[in-house]
This record gives sequence, structure tokens and C-alpha cells, in this order.
Amino acid sequence: MKFEIKDRDAAGRICKFTTEHGTVTTPNLMPVINPNK
Repeated sequence: MKFEIKDRDAAGRICKFTTEHGTVTTPNLMPVINPNK
């Protein structure tokens, strides 16, 4: 298993995740929201 970060900023990252079954590229940036704030 391999996890490679292609790009990042304060709100997220673009990654490439590789397993024995194939590769997944994360095309979307998903901000993390703390519901307790």
C-alpha cells in the first residue's frame, strides 16, 4: 500500500492512494469542520 500527497494547502490535499487492487486519485478537496467550534 502506498499513499502519496501530490499537493496541499490549508484546507485539504490531493493524493494518490495505491493498493494491490488499483490506484485512487483524490480529485476533491474536503475541508475538515469541527462541529464543536
